[in-house]
Amino acid sequence: MDDNKNRVEIIRTKTNDILNGIADENYRHTFYVHLYGVANFAALLAARRGLDKELAYVAGLTHDISLLTSPDDYDNHCEKSSQIAEDILTEIKLFSENEINIIKSAILHHTDIEEYTQSMYDEVLKDADILQPFFNDIPKPAWQPAKLRLEKMLTELNIPISIL
Repeated sequence: MDDNKNRVEIIRTKTNDILNGIADENYRHTFYVHLYGVANFAALLAARRGLDKELAYVAGLTHDISLLTSPDDYDNHCEKSSQIAEDILTEIKLFSENEINIIKSAILHHTDIEEYTQSMYDEVLKDADILQPFFNDIPKPAWQPAKLRLEKMLTELNIPISIL
């Protein structure tokens, strides 16, 4: 049995269970799209940068998890989401302490888009959280505050898009 596949499947199931508990269909759909989009972009960026795409994917899938149950607490969502992710990862006992710390750090810092940290995973999650609305929320400019970071990513990925 492939433990890595099981780890991701377990995290998907736990995340989907929380998502499926959201009564508001539009809110639930928005978060399905956002969390899975960020997870996929995080895996892509991690692969591009020589990092573990599974850890990046899990961080992406859980980075806003607290907003699923506390949508009005955006100001504290990084701290709360990192704690919820740690609880889930610790509970399933398939991630090492180091892996959990990598994921927690990425979640904790994912809104600090103007700061660069020591962790490459932190940067991957920040970048994925910008790419997802850029490619999904067209033409809604959710990515505008991160224009410089976005331009850098598009260049890195050799995507010839002008964002004006």
